Amino acid sequence: MAAWARVDSFTGNRLASDLMVQRPCPLCGGERKRRLLELAGFQYHLDSATAPKRVDVRTVQCNDCLIAFQDAVLTGEGYAVVMAEAEASFGASAGRAGEEVAWMRERGLVGGGRRVLDVGCHDGGLLARMPAEDERIGVDVDAHALARAAATHPGIQFLHSAFERVEVDGTVDTFTMFHVLEHLPRPVDALRRLAALSAPGGRLVVEVPIAENGATNDISGFFSVYHVTHFTRAGLQRALHAAGWSVTEWCEMEDYNGCRVVAGRGEGQATAADADAYEHCLSAWRESAARADERLAGIGPRCLIWGAGSHTEMLYHATTFFDADREYLLVDRDPAKVGGTWRGIPIVAPDAIDVTDVPLVASSYQGQPAIVAAARERGVEEVVALYDEIRVH
Repeated sequence: MAAWARVDSFTGNRLASDLMVQRPCPLCGGERKRRLLELAGFQYHLDSATAPKRVDVRTVQCNDCLIAFQDAVLTGEGYAVVMAEAEASFGASAGRAGEEVAWMRERGLVGGGRRVLDVGCHDGGLLARMPAEDERIGVDVDAHALARAAATHPGIQFLHSAFERVEVDGTVDTFTMFHVLEHLPRPVDALRRLAALSAPGGRLVVEVPIAENGATNDISGFFSVYHVTHFTRAGLQRALHAAGWSVTEWCEMEDYNGCRVVAGRGEGQATAADADAYEHCLSAWRESAARADERLAGIGPRCLIWGAGSHTEMLYHATTFFDADREYLLVDRDPAKVGGTWRGIPIVAPDAIDVTDVPLVASSYQGQPAIVAAARERGVEEVVALYDEIRVH
């Protein structure tokens, strides 16, 4: 097994401000804002002396329209650098695509030979579940995911394009954007482009996390570093309205932070913004960090951490876990991470675990149950789980 190491023992990382670009409010274009949360020197994924991925992530709130957003976002080059190591971090939860297609079938949004464009299609999993009689098209900015999609689903058309510039022959009957809009630096421009491609009577299905349902026990919290615009009910309606869409159906799911809407072309009605919508999300995040600190407090001079992703980076920023003079070793299933390091700590595959008397921290939210089970199968005596319950989101 690899040598144990203390955190930040890798010296090649540096702040890569050249990977970020400032932006105004993504909804109203305003420049006046107040700071909600800052993660200074947040590192995306593995250490690298040649392609550093450490940036300052600032979440702010617009003083005019009250939407929260990251006021500096990754450039195209920065996005490519980050996404090269993020493949295992993205993708829909198990069963989600089937539920989404069934929901759209009930409303006549798919099926019957409609023309469907999935915006942010990733590897084509959702399109593959849609009725085969539909003309299915997917668009994404991730060329690697599109290559896998094209190889796996030859009957579906895939386009590599920025969403605000996507081109298709003819018009589209149904657009789908499931948990995509919150990742876009120019969400209104993307929605406006889809409106221009819409057939008469065309419909848009959008699902995003909203702050009103965003309080969670997850240490990563509502303000995910991968989300650059943080919507509220009012913020989502304002974005759609600004792009020429009118909401025809609104659906919030129990025990889930997503809000799913159907919209058609036309003048929408923007609702008044809530100035305090984000405060309970911040409060829940701080409480989650405090609980994690309590559970990690008694760990001795050595510790295994299963999970070499953004959850562990959030532990670094939100807790005192890495303040101790302690040696660590990271465990991860992702072959793209094994053999690398995170903040100087080596990453090994689960099969390389050869100690059972050292505590192991399950550093994942949705993956916690699987990690705990796998660690116990390998005979690890003390497994620290940070969450008593896992909420779907």
